[in-house]
Amino acid sequence: MNIQRAHAIASSISATDVTVEAISGGLLVRHQGRSAFFVREACFWPFIYRIAGIDNHPTT
Repeated sequence: MNIQRAHAIASSISATDVTVEAISGGLLVRHQGRSAFFVREACFWPFIYRIAGIDNHPTT
């Protein structure tokens, strides 16, 4: 998982405070007092798009 890319995209598409941290081979995301841990980057992106309010996100 590319933490720099995750930081950049999470910061650019989210109007709210989102922090992303690389921990134990995954990404720990904190948003509005809650946290989520993603082992697969593919699961991280739909979550970020959802909290940004983007329903129709591109798939790669």
